[in-house]
Amino acid sequence: MIIGLAVLPLVAAVVLALCSRTLARRVAPSLAARALSGAAAAVGVATAGVVGIIGFFAVAEVPKVAAMGHWSARVVARLSGLPPAVCRFALVLAVAGVVAASAHVVRLAAQHRRVARELPRSPAGDVVVVPGAQPAAFAFSGGRHARVIITTALLELLPDPALREAVIEHERSHLRHHHLLLRCVTEVAARLNPLLRPVVAAVNDATERWADEDAARQVGPETVARALLTVALAGSAPLPGVVSSLTGGPVPQRVQCLLEPPPRRRWAVGLLVLLVMTSVAAVGAMTLDVDVAEDILIAASHLGR
Repeated sequence: MIIGLAVLPLVAAVVLALCSRTLARRVAPSLAARALSGAAAAVGVATAGVVGIIGFFAVAEVPKVAAMGHWSARVVARLSGLPPAVCRFALVLAVAGVVAASAHVVRLAAQHRRVARELPRSPAGDVVVVPGAQPAAFAFSGGRHARVIITTALLELLPDPALREAVIEHERSHLRHHHLLLRCVTEVAARLNPLLRPVVAAVNDATERWADEDAARQVGPETVARALLTVALAGSAPLPGVVSSLTGGPVPQRVQCLLEPPPRRRWAVGLLVLLVMTSVAAVGAMTLDVDVAEDILIAASHLGR
């Protein structure tokens, strides 16, 4: 039963991976980004949970651990029905996933501190112009360190005030809606379950389109499209993972989405139904596995006396 339940989070991850790109393109980006990020988080945690439970039995069957827990290692092995090799492999996977996710968070935190130290001091939320040979614009979030950063090369590239305003409004949208947090949550989930890697790209795409649409409401979609294409054609320098860049994601597709009619609402309903079902299935499997493991340990503690 435990192995069977462990398959559900993997199936949920495959469903998300296969559908994420299509759903991100056919649903309003504000809904797509939030829903996909939340579903990825649920599936990632559920995966770590069910794999960790299977790996736990590799430890629970160690005689010294069983003695400390006051249960019978022999009874635990019989009731779980899990091959020892599978339990040990699951333990390695669970530890590797948690280590990878933790390392990613630590790396992002270090990048955040470094960028925060390098930013010019100014009131939070201000637009800061920095010297730069390449045109670039990005949003850096983080409480009092929140900034919209643009380089002098970008100002030279976009002499039209309307184009500059399109860039600034795009980056302000990233700050206002905490897009970087949605991306980070999805990336951590993908470390816990590598099958979720396509969802990371879909969430990045959705947050960029979300910011495009916010900017388009201020200056018009044609102006935003011109700004995107101008900056993308000029090229930009690689940026750290703790910032949201103007030219992130596939720019031609973003421009096409800007100039097309909005997607139909029925796709939004389908997205919510699909993501709720996959999330509930994954989390439900983890919850049931926890209950089964608890019952096995209780029975082993009584039968082993």
